[in-house]
Amino acid sequence: MPSDVVGRSQAPPPLVTVSCALVSYIHTVCGFLAFGGALAVALSLHYELVVKNGIARYPDEWWPSVSATIGDWYPERNVFQIGIALMSGPRFLLVMLSSLLVSLSKPTSSHARILLFIGVLRTLSCAGWVYITSTDDHDVHDIAMILYLVCTPAWMYISSGSLASAGGDSAREALADKARRMRRRAAVGFWSMIPPMVFFFYRHKVLRIPGAYTIYSFFEWGLIIFDLLFDFASVYDLSRLEIHIVEAPRPAGPAGSASAAHSSAGLFGGAWLGGGTAAAVKAGAWSTPPSLSLGAKESSSGKLAAEAAPLDEGFKGHAAVSEAEPLRDAASFAADVYLGFCFWSTLTALHPAIFFFSVYNMGIGGHEALLVAQVLGLALTMVPAIRKTLLNERQGIASVGPRSRSVDAVLHVLSLSGLTVWWIQDPLVRLLATAVGAVGFAIQTALEWGRAWETDDLQRTSTAWILGLLLSSLAKYANHSNNPVWPFLHAGNGGHNVVGLVLAVAATAERISRPQQQAAAGRSARRAESWSSAFTAAAGMGALIYALHTFLSDSGTMIAWTWTGWPVKGPMAIPHGVIILAASGISLLASLAIPGLGVNPLFFAAGSGVSFVLLRFEDWTGFYGALGVAAFLPPLAGPIISATMRHHPLRIMIGAWLVADLLTFFSVLTAAYAFVPGGQVFREHSGAMMIGQLVLLAAGLLRARSSPGAHRLRAGFSKHSARLASLSAPIVVFMTLAARAVASLRGVPETSIVPYHAPDRLFTAGIWTVHFGLDQSMYDSSRRMSNLLKDMEVDVFGLLETDLHRSGASCRRARSLLAADAQPLVFGNRDLTQHLAESLGMYADIGPGPDKHTWGCVLLSKFPIVNSTHYLLPSPHGELAPAIHAVLDIYGVHTHVVVSHNGQEEDPLDRELQSTEIARILRDAYPAPAILLAYVVTHPHAERPAPYKIIFEDGKIHDVHAGDDGRWCQYLGFRGLERVGYVRVSRYTVTDTELQTMKLVVPPIGALLNPDVDSRPHIVGDEHIPATWRYPAKFIDPPAMVYNKHKYSPWYYPLAFVPQPPA
Repeated sequence: MPSDVVGRSQAPPPLVTVSCALVSYIHTVCGFLAFGGALAVALSLHYELVVKNGIARYPDEWWPSVSATIGDWYPERNVFQIGIALMSGPRFLLVMLSSLLVSLSKPTSSHARILLFIGVLRTLSCAGWVYITSTDDHDVHDIAMILYLVCTPAWMYISSGSLASAGGDSAREALADKARRMRRRAAVGFWSMIPPMVFFFYRHKVLRIPGAYTIYSFFEWGLIIFDLLFDFASVYDLSRLEIHIVEAPRPAGPAGSASAAHSSAGLFGGAWLGGGTAAAVKAGAWSTPPSLSLGAKESSSGKLAAEAAPLDEGFKGHAAVSEAEPLRDAASFAADVYLGFCFWSTLTALHPAIFFFSVYNMGIGGHEALLVAQVLGLALTMVPAIRKTLLNERQGIASVGPRSRSVDAVLHVLSLSGLTVWWIQDPLVRLLATAVGAVGFAIQTALEWGRAWETDDLQRTSTAWILGLLLSSLAKYANHSNNPVWPFLHAGNGGHNVVGLVLAVAATAERISRPQQQAAAGRSARRAESWSSAFTAAAGMGALIYALHTFLSDSGTMIAWTWTGWPVKGPMAIPHGVIILAASGISLLASLAIPGLGVNPLFFAAGSGVSFVLLRFEDWTGFYGALGVAAFLPPLAGPIISATMRHHPLRIMIGAWLVADLLTFFSVLTAAYAFVPGGQVFREHSGAMMIGQLVLLAAGLLRARSSPGAHRLRAGFSKHSARLASLSAPIVVFMTLAARAVASLRGVPETSIVPYHAPDRLFTAGIWTVHFGLDQSMYDSSRRMSNLLKDMEVDVFGLLETDLHRSGASCRRARSLLAADAQPLVFGNRDLTQHLAESLGMYADIGPGPDKHTWGCVLLSKFPIVNSTHYLLPSPHGELAPAIHAVLDIYGVHTHVVVSHNGQEEDPLDRELQSTEIARILRDAYPAPAILLAYVVTHPHAERPAPYKIIFEDGKIHDVHAGDDGRWCQYLGFRGLERVGYVRVSRYTVTDTELQTMKLVVPPIGALLNPDVDSRPHIVGDEHIPATWRYPAKFIDPPAMVYNKHKYSPWYYPLAFVPQPPA
């Protein structure tokens, strides 16, 4: 007691006693009165004014936002400020008393000081945005608000549990448990408000939808309520403290007076203030020594064993361990998440690297065998000498057990090999290193999961694995859909490989140095399982890997499934990818709170339903299905991995990876059916693939439900789950907020989309086949493409071979047909348009989505896209041909643009039908101005049924240069516009196809050109046209070779066109 410290032999009775729980009550009541009072006054006096905003007013908007309620009008603003002023005293007391409790429980920790600092700073920043309105000083108001929000996660994290240990007292433990549960529920409620709040704010601010701000306001008020309830949970902790007012033995006088000699003892005192927690326990002022909270044993006399020594030393070591354990635990979990990130980064890099060789070799080169690298690597571990090193086996039953650090180190070095080779120019070396890394991760993951099953820690391990997947998706979201640690990225094209590798080495060092856990008590050993059990477990695990890879490795993939063109009627990758990430993160947290969620039949039925919605619907309806799939898959990981690890961990994962690879291969055949014997069976059958995936997942979940120990999957919310949730929730919140920040920073404002030569009413149009975005050195080519297109001042262009959001490989020559160049290779789930649209300032249409089974075509434009329609051109035999028909507002003239990727010469009927359809689209738009950007595969002027005459004659459109006989694939056409220039630019090493462009002048509004006549038929040098109409001179370099740089070729100089030949 305080009186013991000031020297009295016996404490006098207190004059007044106040429970510190009253601080929490007053704090909460004042908070609700401040906000509630302001709301009541606003609704009474200024209802229609406070619900009005810049988009809509009453009755479309009918509920006020927090900011409008508390800051805009008198007297509600003043009511709020008075309430906050009354709340400030209890607030400072609550912060100080909470810090005191934390210090008593963790005397060697910095948590108490951090909590005190964060609490005071958060309180002062609250005063900043309450008393300095945006009208007074907008910057100070916003800075204070941001500071308050930044401090909130730290405040909630440190105080998320009970502030004080109960020391074995059942009554106090009950109070501590209530505090923990209330804080965690309030925290979950608080952070769950943010994603929908961001979503509806976007609908209000960007889409300008009336009524959206009202819904946003409800979530904003939810933040306030949960914030206050979080702090109200301190009532249970502070009930352990009381404020006693007693007569002082020596009244303290003013500083400097005679009686001030003892002021240091009189103004402040107490056992804790004088000697810390140890002194408080020894003096009897605090009943729970930190060592007891750790489960320290009492001596036989009932005294602390440490009392023989000074009390500070007696539990100092225990307290240090107590504090070190949660910090090390958090560091370990962060390391596991990052290594999960490395796992997914390596897996998603392997398939595009294999695909690169298939494309540029135009046939099978043997590299395709690395698709099953994980299967081959795991099979190699079945060699007795290797298996003995990795596992303990008795009578055919395997256990992982503790492994030597040297074995762990070797496996981790193998795993990280794919992240170390970005700087090596040889693509084959990078491919092989990536394959070795994939093998290392497959082996390491199988062993880690097997050991986690034995130590009953698999829930934690699987959660970290899924968070690693979401982290890799976030990294792509922030980096234009490219993972910054991929071996085909480097510092010049968006890579951050050095940072990624340093973090990977740090995470690996933490993993290797981590104390190894012993097998969990009561955990039964593995036993021989039936063939059917192993088959269903492997099938479910393989389907899970495939599904996660296909749908969640990029937040824009399922959005691409729902895209239908302009005007925008559904979601876009930026900004709506954040909602996909948030849905996955929230469902993962829900699976921790409801451990049986993943094996619940109703949950699986719902997941099957949303998969159907994603498959069959588009725009917003399809997006709701995408959100459902994003929430459906993460909770399946825990139970399926658990059922899988009941078997021999290495052997069962051979089967799992084989199933995943087979599913990938079959998904390829939905688009590449024309080039694989028997592939027609799978043509356009994404629905069958979806059903097959769900059937295999269901088999894995049934195995999980029927496995011994399945009751653990349906157990309640345990302390272990609570701890795991407390580690996972901040990561999910961080990823969601980071993704939201990315979305706000990466948008392309319409004011930045400006054509290059508006005063001349001139624009440049082009077409380029970009070979799936990998250059000839196997590096991502989007930035190199952007640089050339910017230098060429291209305003409108079509790109072909651009659908990277699904499995597949292209066969673009007859020899590919003979080589069966359709391998189960994925393109990395990328989106080429993101960097191009942002860096060039353009509108983008990504064309038919990945569920349409084409190789893709996109349209990018510096002119508004008034409308666009996607086509699947007739393809009775060969590969499906995509097309985009768009109407652009070019200098006030609606101009039709057709971008298409026709089939190959191996299918004459397909080519004829596809060309006929393109001609129909162009003819239906006649006589409106139009341009054609097409991949046709035909000789110029070839007779029917070859495509050339069908398209240009039946489509009533002019060839950009009918005398250019050196073309084969790409063709440009125009109508109702003045063609003033034409040039072809060598590919250099960006792709395998040149860039073709034409310059066109749009006639003034109301002045129509004869669409059947080429108004500028004569070819001249560009010195005969205005300087602003000319192509840049930097690509004029006759001596240079086309594979050494970009240059004009086959003509050394650009072609210009004039109405009459020069005199």
